[in-house]
Amino acid sequence: YYLEEILKIIQDQFKNDTEKCTKIFEIEWKLRNILQWNDMKCTQIIMKESPDLYAQLVKYIFLKENEDKESRTDEMRKVASELYDIYCKAIFCPAEKDGKVDLNKLKEWIGKFKELLSKQDQLNLFGHLLGRLFAYSPIGDDNCMPCESVRQVIEEIYDESLKTSYVIAEQNKRGVYTPDAGK
Repeated sequence: YYLEEILKIIQDQFKNDTEKCTKIFEIEWKLRNILQWNDMKCTQIIMKESPDLYAQLVKYIFLKENEDKESRTDEMRKVASELYDIYCKAIFCPAEKDGKVDLNKLKEWIGKFKELLSKQDQLNLFGHLLGRLFAYSPIGDDNCMPCESVRQVIEEIYDESLKTSYVIAEQNKRGVYTPDAGK
């Protein structure tokens, strides 16, 4: 509790200062197993502005296109397991700031992310990862999900894995559901 309260003060003070936000991110990263995602404000800012950190998570967690599980060492598996928790926590919409998504910044973020995945030999994950993130976009000005910028990008780069991943993430956001209300 006290840690969260101290971090809130520091985060609010320096969230618009990129250099200091990066330093706070380093603290948040070390405390990633203690903090909730909503308490990691500088981590969120960094991930929303640039796909570098998110692509690094993907690099260590997921296999490359022509890699099999047996090729990974025990240490690599341990790192992947530790980072998987933060990957699951990391729910955000790229290029979102104050509830709005700038279309040009979103396209730039996506282009760089696609390039990073290609360099990591993980381009096959592109649609899946993007669909998962798009499910957390803000509501559009017309009160529809996702926001207009995300809708436009989805239409431009549409593929089946993006659609499936988006739908699954939307359904998972509501939590556990049983048709008989648990009876």
